[in-house]
Amino acid sequence: MDIPGVLAGDLVGHDGGQAVDDFGWTLTVTDCTTGWAEAGAVRTKAEIYVVAALELCLHRYPGRVISLHSDNGSEFMNGPLTRFCHAQGISFTRSRPYHKNDNPHVEEKNNSVIRKFVGYDRHDTQEEMDLLNQLYQALHLLVNWFLPSQKLLHKERIGSHITKVYDGAQTPCTRMLAQMDVPEETKKELRSTCAALDLASLHHEILHCQEQLDAITKWRQPLVIKKRGSYAYILDESTA
Repeated sequence: MDIPGVLAGDLVGHDGGQAVDDFGWTLTVTDCTTGWAEAGAVRTKAEIYVVAALELCLHRYPGRVISLHSDNGSEFMNGPLTRFCHAQGISFTRSRPYHKNDNPHVEEKNNSVIRKFVGYDRHDTQEEMDLLNQLYQALHLLVNWFLPSQKLLHKERIGSHITKVYDGAQTPCTRMLAQMDVPEETKKELRSTCAALDLASLHHEILHCQEQLDAITKWRQPLVIKKRGSYAYILDESTA
């Protein structure tokens, strides 16, 4: 279905390589047609937090939502989320069991947006969740208005060789403006937002959030004492 409003969602964990105790997650939502991406941070995968993050993402999404596709995790397959989608008139579907590649559009955004700007450190406090959501507010503008990407059109097979054919690189906003199904009022709002954006200020806001998150992560890292011969020295856990 090559029309805007067909969304895919997934959760990205911020466990720092150690999936113990409670840690933060990011809900990523993307439009499969335009590449529009939104994100929201939550303390745990509890459905009440996931629904709240989804509501925030859909509020920032400029088009009409037709459907939402997710994997089979319990954070998605639950009554509150099903009732939320039903109340909003959103068709809710899930991936087939044992088919991890059923959600490639949002998986790509997990890497190119969340991992690229947030990284792999552990984030598990409310302060960090607030900083992540502040970061995602800025990324909402940077990614959708300024970062172009290519969309796979089709694949051509010649013998054992497969060639992928892509369209020209465009920003999600540009793709949204080109869609006939998007109302003119929405397109007017997108153009107005674009005219008011300051790329330098966005970069400053993003760097500010990243630096604060890094500072919290470094402060939390315990010191490790190692002995070498008759000498003892102290170093960060990351270099142990």
